[in-house]
Amino acid sequence: MRRASVSARPVVLAVALTAAVLLLLPALPLEASAPPPAVVDATVEGLPEQPGFGALDAAGAGASAPLEAPIPFSMVGFTVPDGVEGLEYRTSVDGETWTAWTEVEALGVDDDGPDDGSAEAAGGWQDKTEPAWVGEAVWLQTRGAEPADVEAHVIDSDGLSESVGERLSRSATGVVAAVTTPQSAQASDGRPRIVSREQWGADESWRRNPSYASLARYAVVHHTAGSNGYTQAQAPAVVRGIYSYHARTLGWSDIGYNFLVDRYGTIYEGRAGGVHRPVIGAHARGFNTGSIGVSIMGDFTSSAPPQVAQQAVADVLSWKFDLHGIIPDGQITVRSGGSNKYPSGTEVRIPTIIGHRDVGFTACPGNAYYPRLDWLRGQVRDDVYERQGSLLSSCPSPEGIPRIAHAAADELSWAAGRWYFSGVDEAVVASREDYADALAGAVLAAERGAPILLTDSDSLSAGVRRFLVEEGIETVWLLGGPAAVSRDAERAIATVHGSSGPPVAIKRVAGADRFETAAAVAAEVGAGTDEVALALGRHPEFNRAWPDALGAASLAATPDRVPTLLTRADHVPDPTLEALEALGVERVHVLGGPAAVADGVLSELRGRGLEVARLAGKDRYATGVAVAEEALGRFDDPTPRVTFASGQSYTHALVAGGVAGRRGGPLLLVPPDDLERSTELVAHLRDPSVTYGDAVLVGSATSVVQRVSLQLCGELQ
Repeated sequence: MRRASVSARPVVLAVALTAAVLLLLPALPLEASAPPPAVVDATVEGLPEQPGFGALDAAGAGASAPLEAPIPFSMVGFTVPDGVEGLEYRTSVDGETWTAWTEVEALGVDDDGPDDGSAEAAGGWQDKTEPAWVGEAVWLQTRGAEPADVEAHVIDSDGLSESVGERLSRSATGVVAAVTTPQSAQASDGRPRIVSREQWGADESWRRNPSYASLARYAVVHHTAGSNGYTQAQAPAVVRGIYSYHARTLGWSDIGYNFLVDRYGTIYEGRAGGVHRPVIGAHARGFNTGSIGVSIMGDFTSSAPPQVAQQAVADVLSWKFDLHGIIPDGQITVRSGGSNKYPSGTEVRIPTIIGHRDVGFTACPGNAYYPRLDWLRGQVRDDVYERQGSLLSSCPSPEGIPRIAHAAADELSWAAGRWYFSGVDEAVVASREDYADALAGAVLAAERGAPILLTDSDSLSAGVRRFLVEEGIETVWLLGGPAAVSRDAERAIATVHGSSGPPVAIKRVAGADRFETAAAVAAEVGAGTDEVALALGRHPEFNRAWPDALGAASLAATPDRVPTLLTRADHVPDPTLEALEALGVERVHVLGGPAAVADGVLSELRGRGLEVARLAGKDRYATGVAVAEEALGRFDDPTPRVTFASGQSYTHALVAGGVAGRRGGPLLLVPPDDLERSTELVAHLRDPSVTYGDAVLVGSATSVVQRVSLQLCGELQ
């Protein structure tokens, strides 16, 4: 057999995503001064045709000439023309002894990868195949497609070849330590042993920053569809190869899966961003947001994964389900972001543990593994209930503290209104889409004894309409101008009782922007104690501009009715300065640390002769505690009633601000998935000098999981 060397055709070699592109010529060594890369991949463009090869194989295309790759490799993937099926490859260490021909698996372009519209969906990955683990190889040959049309992507996941130098010692040491750790061991927080990215040798320069969902709601189980023939020692290299292929060859932000499990039962951290957090992956197109992607490494079409691997999947999912409050044997409704099975916008009812094929036309996770998902659901259910045993024993109710729940903001408004505001004749209405004008609304709601209702900006939402009609509301205070709550919505509110009832009186409290609107609200209420709360009103990052302002509901709920004004991070805007003077304010409580409101703002206020105090903690939860502790001494009841809401959902916290005012107690923001995330909040609840009468949690289990409700119940006993 004639052997074609690498010098027969130019080869592009990319090392560790450096900007340099090297054109390899025969026997060109790496410079001695270059640092040894942990993983190398190379793209072989246009496989050479076999000279004199005239016969066509069964697939209808001739085989390529054997090609010596520029590096020894252990994983390979291909770029193929549209419509090519049945591409096969084989490999060799010496160019003489070859493996059997293996058909490559096409990448499921309609069911794998990032969601449509996401930043990482723009890469040119749609014409690639799945990566395949080959163990050890130097030579490559393909058949089933015109050789010149095929690109081969070879990856040295071990980094042990002489051409690329020895593997980085820190990664090798970490991998050995991780693989030899007994899998029954658990971390101190109850999670199963997970091999970290550092331990399996991830090069963090290859990835981009992670994105997060508001909450994890379900799990999607996969197989990688690669070889089952890797050894336990090679398994971390398989992970590195998949990472390289996803992040570098396909151009995704990172490895697609949240977790990977090898056939020996070892769990590996997949996509970066924190194993505790709801990181958005690229494992199930259209269903990545809010899902946990776990993939067993191998092909389980004809044989099921080893039981130790199945148990490892159960272990990591039971920990994650307990952490995020997911019901293991439950059903949820999710909205498709667009897959080949469910067009974008389709609402799909699914179990909380599914196989990839349930949301896309794919064989994943393999015909032999898919029937085992019922066992997986039962195992995760039993494990979660066992984990929650101590929480249930500390709370007299299996439901935790009382909860006002509904996922939709307008329906949550209706539920909160029915619970606490029956018999009132006024309501405060704000936009659920643009929170800015509602930030200062808690004090108006408290002053008027009214609920805060959230509607669509351009129309009257069904839940709000229902409350207004059922309660016979006579006056509605609209927060913000027509851009926040439109004239159409205003007319719908005014005529909500129809011809059989009087029109609703509309009182719009608004300014040219959020700062003027907050000032207008403060003017409506007045500063009876000559003090105000001052909170950040605008931030380039959407999720950082509202938590401190909503925490001010604790002061608004006191008999003092302390209003909230808004500031910019680095200076006090003119409308706020004018409001301070008009209200005769003498004392300002600045909410949040210097990262939210700079020290220069405090200096600016002090320069105007105002008394200024900062109420802050290390995060939104700790800041909420500081505000609540300032408010506690002001309530008439020594055991005020406390209201809790998610620190990650501004709509639920807005509604909760109105509830706190009605109940006459502080509002505390809580982490959505685990109370222990805020040591300051836990310490506050355990403080013997702090006694609350009763408690309520505002928001559904999609905003604050049941675990947190049980934890709160235990802390308040």
